[in-house]
Amino acid sequence: MFQQFSDLREVTRMLHPIYVDQVKRMLKLGGLLLAVLEINAYFHHLESPPMPSPVGAHLLSLFFKTWEDPSRHIKQQKKQFTKMIGMRAYDAWSQRIIELCRDNHILFAYTIPLFAENQINSMSNYPSPAQDVFLNLLSPIIDSDAEILTDSTQDQYSHAEPNSLISVFLYAGQVPFTITCHGKSTILHWQSHLEAATVLLLPQVVYEAEKKLPDYAKKLMRSALNEEVHSWRMHRPTVGDIREWKWLPRLR
Repeated sequence: MFQQFSDLREVTRMLHPIYVDQVKRMLKLGGLLLAVLEINAYFHHLESPPMPSPVGAHLLSLFFKTWEDPSRHIKQQKKQFTKMIGMRAYDAWSQRIIELCRDNHILFAYTIPLFAENQINSMSNYPSPAQDVFLNLLSPIIDSDAEILTDSTQDQYSHAEPNSLISVFLYAGQVPFTITCHGKSTILHWQSHLEAATVLLLPQVVYEAEKKLPDYAKKLMRSALNEEVHSWRMHRPTVGDIREWKWLPRLR
C-alpha cells in the first residue's frame, strides 16, 4: 500500500487536466506536496437504491504515495517560498516538514480526516441532506468498534475492475491540508454522481486505513475524526467554512 514517487507526473498522469492545473497551482500558492492517497474504486448505477444514493461505490485498493526524497522537493521550492515568507521562516517551516515526513503512517493518518473534511465541505445545497447521510455513515467509526464497518457486499465486487480514481493530495501550508482530485474517466462517466459515491466510499477508506495503521497512528486518525464529527453535528459546514482543528500540527 505504501509506495514512493520521484516526479509530480507520476501522480498526476491519470487525473483530469483541471485537477493537474489545481495540483500545480497549490504549489505556487504556498503549499509543499507531502503525499498522495490514491483510491481505486468500482462505481455502478443502482436501479432500486436501498438508501438515498443513485450509485453503489466499492473500494478496491488504496495506495499512499510519498516522495522518494522529500528534502529534494523542499529544496526545489526554496527560492519561491523564501520570497513569500522569508529565509528564517522558511528554514523553520521546512525543518518541521522534514520531521513530519519521517513517519508515513502519521501522514496517512492526517490525510483521512482531511479527506473527510474536503468531502463534507464540498456538498451542494448547504446545509445538505447528504451531510446528514455522511455523518450517519461516519458515526460508527467513532461510536463503536471498527469491525462494524465491514461491508458484507465487498466480496461481491473484490474482483471487479476499477472504473474510478480519487486522488487526495496532502500539502503542507500553515497546517497540513488536502485537495481532492479525480481521474479523467471518473469525471467523464461519474461526475454527476461523485458526491453520492464518495459519501459511500469514505467509510470504507477509513476501515481499510484502520487495518493498515499502527496503534499510535490509528489513535490519531480516530481522535481527529471524532473531533470533526462532533463539530459537524453541532454546526453543519457552510460555504467557506474554515475550522481550526486541535489535532493538526502548526507548521508555520
